[in-house]
Amino acid sequence: MAYGYIYQIKNLENGKVYIGQSIDFEKRKNQHLQRLKVGKHHNKELQKDFDAYIDNGFNFKVIESAETKEELDQLEASYINKTKTFENGYNIRDGLIGGKDQLNVDLPKDLMERFRELSGSKFQWKRGYLRKGIEEALLLWIEEEEK
Repeated sequence: MAYGYIYQIKNLENGKVYIGQSIDFEKRKNQHLQRLKVGKHHNKELQKDFDAYIDNGFNFKVIESAETKEELDQLEASYINKTKTFENGYNIRDGLIGGKDQLNVDLPKDLMERFRELSGSKFQWKRGYLRKGIEEALLLWIEEEEK
């Protein structure tokens, strides 16, 4: 049995695509539709197009399944890069890291404290994830460490 699924939301009017992942595709599809129908979707561009074309202008479908969380993350990143949905579609993150605008990592406590110092009140720690601005700082730090 599959651990999870890679899915796409395709705008049938303009061809733009969103690539996502979910353990329960039907539940995730319904979450997207529910938020879109009430105008509260987190993806503003998708929301704008949904409002213009209404829900019959979009197609939701599973495009691949994965056996592990790691494989699911890798497949999502691969599809985002392959289909260029970051540049030309609805994805708001590129596929370099995977995982929905967040970087899921365990950081040493001293590094977390340093990020808090550097970012002040903008630092948001949520369920072990780093938010986007901190993610970018971490990637720069990793690049420096690898030199």
